[in-house]
Amino acid sequence: MLGRKTLFIIGAGAGFDITMPMGDDLARNIAEHLNIRFDPRDNRRASGNEVTFGALKLLARDDGPGPDVNPYCEAGRQIAGGLLGWSSSIDGYLNRHQDDLIVQKCGKLAIAQVILESESNCDLYVDLRQSDKLEFRNGGKVRQSWFQALWSILETGIVKSKNLESIFDKLSVITFNYDRTLEHFLHVGLQQAYHLPADDAAAIINEKLDIDHVYGQVGYLPWQGQGHSFPFGRKPESQHLVNLWSRISTFNEEITDRTFLEKLGMKVANAERIVFLGCHFHDQNTKILRSAPGGQHQQISVYATGFKRSTPAITQIKNQIQQMTNPRTPYIEIETNWDCGKLFSEFDTTWAGE
Repeated sequence: MLGRKTLFIIGAGAGFDITMPMGDDLARNIAEHLNIRFDPRDNRRASGNEVTFGALKLLARDDGPGPDVNPYCEAGRQIAGGLLGWSSSIDGYLNRHQDDLIVQKCGKLAIAQVILESESNCDLYVDLRQSDKLEFRNGGKVRQSWFQALWSILETGIVKSKNLESIFDKLSVITFNYDRTLEHFLHVGLQQAYHLPADDAAAIINEKLDIDHVYGQVGYLPWQGQGHSFPFGRKPESQHLVNLWSRISTFNEEITDRTFLEKLGMKVANAERIVFLGCHFHDQNTKILRSAPGGQHQQISVYATGFKRSTPAITQIKNQIQQMTNPRTPYIEIETNWDCGKLFSEFDTTWAGE
């Protein structure tokens, strides 16, 4: 287990290890789903995603008499054109059109759909239809990922009959991602490594894992015991998307829940070590994580992936981290060749029990 209070802050780049889409790929997938067009000769759908189209029809039905799906399809085509021609960020596009409610609904619906479909296609997917064994789609790739490296740290010193419920001690997580990959991975890991029933593994995670999704998530997992649940790896149907799209926010939307913001700030304030994985370091995100006053520990070490970032960018990131952890002065280590796996390879042997 971890020896010091460690906060992991997770961004979109952390999904690379397990084939989750990032940046341009995410935007392109969303554009392809929303680019709903029809053949004028027979009015058949010529492009766009069938499930997306069905969800837009349901949105139109729910939003008023008619129903007229055309404004939703037009908004989808506008988003697709904006993403393919002028922007590689769905968040940026939605921010530019923040006053257009139909654009917001269409964009968030497509985000939810693509994320859920990506969970189904990623290396962590477990197909229980083929076997009752909990086997990841690409176990070899998962074993080479930062997920497995983190697991190796957490399980060090853990004995099932003595201290299993301590496996997440001194671990806290803040994620800017909508997916549930980490929770799913840990749920499978507890079952496999310690031969636990699924309900017992779920109980440990629900009670002991301290994780917050800053901008929401595409539904809770069924074993998390919350509303609007959706299984990991199940491909959504139109009605699911209508129920789930409102559970996510984009990074440009202001978070007004002061209690939640204070909770995030206390996580930063109480950490002895902070590890950024795959974060872009948007200024708004680091401001959200500004340390709350009254932190317990003055000494803090910060490690961050800086893969292919320029020297000026690294300098800026260090300044952002300094402001985020104020008034403490952290030791900061970032390397331009560190992706998530390389960062862990540098430090995972020292973090367990240290």
